[in-house]
Amino acid sequence: MIGRIGRSCVRGTIGRGCVSRRFTRFNSNVPNRKEEETGLKKKEGEYIPQSQYQRVTYEYPPPPGETPFKPVEASPFKKHLPLICALGGIAWALYAYKYFISDESSDESHLDPSHFVTFKLTHKEQLTDDLMVIELSPKYETFRKVLRQKGGLWNGKKLWSVEVAQPQIQVVRRYTPLPLYYMQYKDGDDTKALLRMIGSGEDEGRFSLLVKRYQDGEVSRYLCGLDLGSEVNVRGPFVGYKFPYAPIDATEPRDPMEDLPSRMLPEYPHPEGIPEPDNVAFFAGGTGIAPVLQALFSRNPPRGHVDVYYSVRDRAEIPFKRFLLFLEKTGRAKFHYYVDKENSFISEADVPAPIPKQMAAIDPKVEREIEHELKLKKAMEEIRKERQSSTENSNNEENSTATATTTNQEPPPTTITTAIDPVDGNPANGPSETGVRRKYRSILEQVADTKPQPRGPAIAVVCGPEGYVSYLAGPRGPTNREPITGLLGSKGWDTTNTHRMEA
Repeated sequence: MIGRIGRSCVRGTIGRGCVSRRFTRFNSNVPNRKEEETGLKKKEGEYIPQSQYQRVTYEYPPPPGETPFKPVEASPFKKHLPLICALGGIAWALYAYKYFISDESSDESHLDPSHFVTFKLTHKEQLTDDLMVIELSPKYETFRKVLRQKGGLWNGKKLWSVEVAQPQIQVVRRYTPLPLYYMQYKDGDDTKALLRMIGSGEDEGRFSLLVKRYQDGEVSRYLCGLDLGSEVNVRGPFVGYKFPYAPIDATEPRDPMEDLPSRMLPEYPHPEGIPEPDNVAFFAGGTGIAPVLQALFSRNPPRGHVDVYYSVRDRAEIPFKRFLLFLEKTGRAKFHYYVDKENSFISEADVPAPIPKQMAAIDPKVEREIEHELKLKKAMEEIRKERQSSTENSNNEENSTATATTTNQEPPPTTITTAIDPVDGNPANGPSETGVRRKYRSILEQVADTKPQPRGPAIAVVCGPEGYVSYLAGPRGPTNREPITGLLGSKGWDTTNTHRMEA
């Protein structure tokens, strides 16, 4: 709608003059062609539309000038102070976690039957196609610290094993650790690693497993297929057998085996008034030889003589031949081999008859009390030796200081020289009970000069596969209290002097 029509215009027909006047009035702001050509003067405040538009540009104001204010520069120490505080906090957190949380509350700090401890596979030696020696070392240094506090893992009075887990299918199998480790050489040296016996210090906590690989053995195939550096979960120990207490256990313990028998000291003479230790007959098949080797290679080995009747399929499967020879040379054990490929099998004629024990069995509670007293006695003896050595060192320092001050003043006093035995450090004219140790330079000379006194075994231990154990001593049964049958039963052995173990 353009606008309202005036009243002067008649409804229905509109005159031309009326229409033109109204159009002129309503469209007075629109310029006509003549005005566009001649230009229209714009009145102030009046809007005149343009047919073309012009772009309007603007210029930014120039930046302000430099301010006269200069900020104060911080010192280098203050500048790096936040970084130093952050690094110090991180270091303290790591230290606290390692020494207060990880070492004390972690399950990795000790070997226990209730949980698994992580070990690392540090060496493998292939003996035959299906027989391997695997060395495991503790992953955490805390494990060694706990072992030093507890006196170590090895005690020849107990035969113990550990359980190794196969994490993929959650199954475990027991193996008998051996106090043996491989002496590693520097990187790039192709020399074969030398197998040695456990000493002390950083070697503590390491052990070796004798693993026989079976086609249907999940854990054995898992262990043999691991690479060096792999982690192995182990828990234990599980004591399978403990040798009965003997009166000789209250005396000085027997020296452990060493890598070189020529360095071993002669045996102490047997104390008067104490019964002779019981000899042991150990029947082993395959990897069942591991428990008796654990006892013979550990600290506090058996005091009596050990006869080992070892059955094996092939002579190449006999492990640690060098150490077995050392045991025979030192007079501590005798090995009787029965090889299947040579048609040599153990028979009833090879099994010795038992002899009575030197001491009747005692109450287990009393035996535990005696063992506890022996541990206390050993601990007190070590404390006494430490105090004596510290006192001697202080006296030597005082004597050296006094000698240095009086050298130019007085002549040296006359001293009485006493011959000291170079082997055990005892005086040459000492007690007669140390005469045996003064006479021989090593245990090899002592064994070569001593005539053996044959005496039968009083204890028998059978360890091997289930069929081997049943053949020698009858089935173990669920409680291992079944009567002794087989070859040992026919020779008079019974449950009071025979123990069956499964390899």
